[in-house]
Amino acid sequence: MITPYVAPIRGGITSFVAGLGRGLRRLGLDVHIVAREGSTSEEVEVLGGSPRHFVGAAAAVVAKIRPDFIHAHAHWYALRAALKSRTRSTRRVVFTFHTSWQTSNRVARRSLRRMLLQCDRVTFPSRFLKDEMKMGLPRDLVDVVPPGTEEQVVSPEAVNALREISIEAGWSRTIGVVSKFEWPEKVRGFRLLLEALRDPRLSEVGVVVAGGGSLLPAVQEEVLRLGLERRIRFLGDVADPRALYTACHVYCHSSFQEGLSLALLEAMRAGAPIVSLKLPFVQEALQDRTHALLVEPTPAALADGINLLLSDQTLASTLAKHARDRACTEFDWNGVAGRFLSSYGVEH
Repeated sequence: MITPYVAPIRGGITSFVAGLGRGLRRLGLDVHIVAREGSTSEEVEVLGGSPRHFVGAAAAVVAKIRPDFIHAHAHWYALRAALKSRTRSTRRVVFTFHTSWQTSNRVARRSLRRMLLQCDRVTFPSRFLKDEMKMGLPRDLVDVVPPGTEEQVVSPEAVNALREISIEAGWSRTIGVVSKFEWPEKVRGFRLLLEALRDPRLSEVGVVVAGGGSLLPAVQEEVLRLGLERRIRFLGDVADPRALYTACHVYCHSSFQEGLSLALLEAMRAGAPIVSLKLPFVQEALQDRTHALLVEPTPAALADGINLLLSDQTLASTLAKHARDRACTEFDWNGVAGRFLSSYGVEH
């Protein structure tokens, strides 16, 4: 696999590639990962350099491996490296979009489309993202394969440490948020939550946020402007945010920028009660009042949803159980890896 990032760089791409790699190895495949940023390990080679430099360097490394399949992720330079490293032994090249890629540069868009047409399969994490991209690709070239989740043992000490934050702050309940603030649409969604917190019914509720990003300082300034600094705790980048799903009373997904959020799926797997904006890509994973509360993207509706889950424990527990069951059956890395085998042209 060729990817922009691996750990310790954090985010959805890193988690997706790591989870898929583990799933493919459990199915008996040898998986080599070549990345531009992150840390080299036994299974990963990190090359560094500019995107253009990475294309040639990654292509040279992959060509020496002579893989049966090359799976590139997320960025144009990973795709270009995959196409450049194709050899006679390469049976298929697959590219996976992770989030929306929009540009007003027609030359760049045409260049991307030409590269995509050289792939054997192009996958999207959601039907919404596939339709939104409007790349005009042949139907038999495109597939929708969602991210996956897997069972994880969460340290009780990590959960208790997060709960101590709530106790020390004097909050009655805690909302959990996992987000990397690199996209304006994620910031817009978080601002919606900040406005919802001004509802008097939520006056004793606090928010713990896991995640960093270049736009985090702007988010923190907004918190100060609204006078909510005592109600928000930013953890920054954390190695594993999954303890937060267990520690919080409600997990809130208010991002407008996703293909299909891996953090949302992990919250489902962890059994967290979820309130989310009612958006097309969310509705591919969650049904309103079956797996979560899906609300209109307004501060008032979001406040109503949060308050309902916090005040109705029976409803919260029922939705959380159904969401976890769905994550275990529909969004498990073993099953997702099997679907990617089909993209590689392998019967499974």
